[in-house]
Amino acid sequence: MYEVIAILNPNVTNELVEQKISDWKGIIEEYSAELHRIDRWGKKNLAYEVKKFHQGYFLLFHIDREHAIIDELERRFRIDDDVIRYQSVKLNELELKSSVEL
Repeated sequence: MYEVIAILNPNVTNELVEQKISDWKGIIEEYSAELHRIDRWGKKNLAYEVKKFHQGYFLLFHIDREHAIIDELERRFRIDDDVIRYQSVKLNELELKSSVEL
């Protein structure tokens, strides 16, 4: 299980966020991965400036599959101008339980 956080440009519209989520879901399905959860945390302040932004739109994904899907998602995040930062973490059982409880 992987936890993927993507931070988008804070100026994105809700329609664009939903379109990006739909696109990323399509990629996840292409790789026969299972998407357990998507959380839209919304616009939050950043701890430090990233690409001249002080805020970002946060998305959280829980994906169950091999590492290949994570590589592809990260590749797409890198070339997407609206994604200002991302991070992928492989969760172990203990981290998974605590993460799901949030």
